[in-house]
Amino acid sequence: MSHSKWSHGYWLLILLLMSGVVPLAPLMPASAQSPKSFTITFDAMDYADRTLIGPESSVRYYFVPPEYWALTPESYVELNVDYTVGALDLPLISTLQVILNDTVLHTEKLSTSSLVTLQIPISQAALDQLAEHTTQTLELVFTVPQDCEEAILKSLVIKSSSLFHFVYEEIPLRLELADYPAPIYQSQSFDQGAVRFILPAQPTAADLNAAAMIAARLGQLSALQLPMEVTLASELRSYTQFDDHLILIGQPENLPLLHELDLPVPLVEQPAALPDDIPETSTADPGELSNPYVFAVDGVEISPDYGIVQAAISPWNANRAALVVTGLTETAVLRAAQAISTEQQSPGIWGDYAIVQDTYPLADTVSFPTGDTAFTALGYDNETITLTLANFDVNFIIPPGRELDQDSYLSLHFSHSSAFNALDSTLEVSLNGVSIGSVRLDDTNLTDHWAQFPLPPVVTQAGANRLRLSVNSDTEELCHYYMNDRYWLTVFSDSLLHFNYRAKDTTLDLSQYPYPLNNQATLQNIVFVVSPAPTVTEIAGIITLAAQLGSATDGPGFAPQVILGSAASVASEAEMDAWADYDQIVIGLPTENAYLAVLNDDLPQRFQPGTNQVIQELDFSIYQLSPDMSLGYVQLLPAPADPTHTILVITGTTHEGIGWVVDALLDADLQAQLAGNLVLIREREVRSIDTRGESAQETSSNSQPTTIPTAISPMLPTATITAQSPMFTTPRAPTNAPATIAVTSSPLTPAVLAYETSTSEYEHPTWLIALLIASVVVIAIAVTIVVLQMRH
Repeated sequence: MSHSKWSHGYWLLILLLMSGVVPLAPLMPASAQSPKSFTITFDAMDYADRTLIGPESSVRYYFVPPEYWALTPESYVELNVDYTVGALDLPLISTLQVILNDTVLHTEKLSTSSLVTLQIPISQAALDQLAEHTTQTLELVFTVPQDCEEAILKSLVIKSSSLFHFVYEEIPLRLELADYPAPIYQSQSFDQGAVRFILPAQPTAADLNAAAMIAARLGQLSALQLPMEVTLASELRSYTQFDDHLILIGQPENLPLLHELDLPVPLVEQPAALPDDIPETSTADPGELSNPYVFAVDGVEISPDYGIVQAAISPWNANRAALVVTGLTETAVLRAAQAISTEQQSPGIWGDYAIVQDTYPLADTVSFPTGDTAFTALGYDNETITLTLANFDVNFIIPPGRELDQDSYLSLHFSHSSAFNALDSTLEVSLNGVSIGSVRLDDTNLTDHWAQFPLPPVVTQAGANRLRLSVNSDTEELCHYYMNDRYWLTVFSDSLLHFNYRAKDTTLDLSQYPYPLNNQATLQNIVFVVSPAPTVTEIAGIITLAAQLGSATDGPGFAPQVILGSAASVASEAEMDAWADYDQIVIGLPTENAYLAVLNDDLPQRFQPGTNQVIQELDFSIYQLSPDMSLGYVQLLPAPADPTHTILVITGTTHEGIGWVVDALLDADLQAQLAGNLVLIREREVRSIDTRGESAQETSSNSQPTTIPTAISPMLPTATITAQSPMFTTPRAPTNAPATIAVTSSPLTPAVLAYETSTSEYEHPTWLIALLIASVVVIAIAVTIVVLQMRH
């Protein structure tokens, strides 16, 4: 009888399991197997409306899908176009051809004026070719098969509301050091994101030095379009989640996160080294060799002096990379950092790791060398000028503090078609809108011709300069020649600009920043002086300013130095001698950076000794500022011991103020407001002052000084920042090129982008909770019935 009752209970449980009331395994979310989608408008890519006119014209759009995307045929291009036929509405049909790279996606025939929306699938043939191109190109070609006079009346406007809709599946991130800075930085990528430097809880000068070198190179390679954040190892917790690419810098024992990474060169724990075990050939300090870890390749240990660069996957996001710059000694860490922060002229770094045995010192070079600079060095290839594309612009930079000497010139290499001879054509050359020469196109310069044009110093300027090459022809009826490809002039990329600079007397001024700190291309003239225990804000300042300086030079590698100052109230004489031959960037609060106490009497804005409060003495009134008021200060001055060197001071009354200064130096709009030798900053409010006159003067936008009070009355005190590093703003990309778009979780707008991920109501089923509760209740009842039956 009891057996029968047990059988009834047993079969009841089996029946419940089979009925599905009690789930055997957790349900997989639908999103794990579903493709994701992403939509972006042309406007969000910084492409405005574009107009195409007959007889033939074209326009191109550029984009770079993230490396972990595998696009599917569900992706499409949606074009919103406005077709206008003009006054002569003839029956001939115009065409719009849509081409992705080398594949024709669609040809649309247009007949009458209309607003048209075209949704064009990205074919499998086009998808198969994506891997052959680093940058993808969408080309739209508009053709009107009519006489020119009638064709030019027809136009097609490509609206900025047009968009890409990408459907993709995620694939494993490719880790290849030869492609560096990818995947950490991909120009024009839709999912660029930021990079987060992770440093030891108490970073050494070597750790910070390595970080500055790497940041300078990334700033150069990304044109300062890569946001950079900083986190110390002590801030990482078990619940920490960062959706950024990572760069880990330091020795293994100071980076616990290394143990969570799947490293290609594994970390092996070992007993601490004894003095007798130190190799005689080691160049490291003996104190550096008591490391509890070693790196091994195929079971063979790597020398403690060798640096190691490794690429791994972030532990928090499989679509983000973790670049590890490490070694068992400080010397090794610096070697690894130099390897990744210099351009590679020969094979040396490839695969997912590299072992750096040694490095050579960087050669001293100036940022803007004299001599010949070919068009190729400025980023220009061979360019063909036609009657319909009659201009070719070449842009170059003259650094602040320099001007061209009289013997600077343009040496132009070109060829042209003989058809130009009949049109009485000339090649015109202008510099910054001023004509500087011309040459008549005839049989004497048909092929392989060189012509020289002087570059008059009087029409050049510090900063950006534009050289324009154009062909002028006697064509009263342009349409007669419009579609004729017999008319061409090719400018060859080995054309060159011969620069001979001379020094220009200039007063140190923050309006010229980052000059003169970027005078040396490798930044070996720069030393960052910080407190012995720099805060996250100060470390972020080192990294972001190094990136900015790197972006302002053309060096093949970078070697700025970082010095942790003395903890004493006054820096020692030995420390001051150590950086006397450098341009200095001093970061920190007066109470924490002892070097500021040494400089205090020479600062444009002095501080009360032993405090972070300024001495208000620039005008005729003395103001008492609230002790908790946050203000940031940028101060520029010649080095007291050697006026040929420059000191840039980034300080404030609080750490929050220092963060505001770093933001202002990196923000294009705020940086444009810097002037004089002293700038006061509160949040996004900037006040520029020149203290070198008879009284404190504020420099206005038209560079005319006006006397102002130094107290900033509208600025109210706020709480100071204590933990997280500030958010840094990067300059907006030019409107004529695609912008770097950061993917966020905010709704899609013309300026802010978001993932549009395909979802369904079953991805996060709310009924599952109720089902589990019901299942537990049913099981409990069933078990109770079985137990009672067995007892009876």
